[in-house]
Amino acid sequence: MTPVSKKPFKSSKVQAFKVFGLVFVLTLELLNLWNLEPAAAQTPPFYQGKTITFIVGTKAGDVYDLYPRLLAEYMPKYIPGNPNIIIQNVAGAASLIAANQVYSIAKPDGLTLGAIYPALYFDQLVKRPEVKYDWSKFAWIGSPVGSNHMMYMRSDTPFKTIDDVRSAATPPKCGTSGTTSTGYYIPKLLEEAIGAKFDIVTG
Repeated sequence: MTPVSKKPFKSSKVQAFKVFGLVFVLTLELLNLWNLEPAAAQTPPFYQGKTITFIVGTKAGDVYDLYPRLLAEYMPKYIPGNPNIIIQNVAGAASLIAANQVYSIAKPDGLTLGAIYPALYFDQLVKRPEVKYDWSKFAWIGSPVGSNHMMYMRSDTPFKTIDDVRSAATPPKCGTSGTTSTGYYIPKLLEEAIGAKFDIVTG
């Protein structure tokens, strides 16, 4: 019987080692962050040269219009690409019209934001026919302010305390822009909770 040469076995081990070494070096090279920098630098930021539109659900000069205008002044420098930001006022129905526009007309491309009342889901829950949006499909980003709510009366009215409102023969009028405004649902909450009565005027 002719003895088997051991040379091929040694050669195969060497070849395997070379292949493993090559794979190892290539892996390190692919994972090298220095190699990723030029590729990343060649890709411009998504927002570069683009314009973001704030659809604001109140008229110009309203306090809820001032918040997005303040954000529009400072936001671009914190967004990669430094986009331009413009304000488009779509007032009416306590920002329901603006919400409909953002949902139904605006493209979901990251270039349109809605500045609307946070309680618009009430209108969807009560199935108002004017609602053309699905509240669950909106992505909440944040709020520019946390505020307290206050109910007040003129000093020359007979209503000095909340008990005066509860016992009034004629409920005091309470103005509100729409059913999703705090001017509507806070009086309604007081009616349900403590029996106060209000003549709520919307619009």
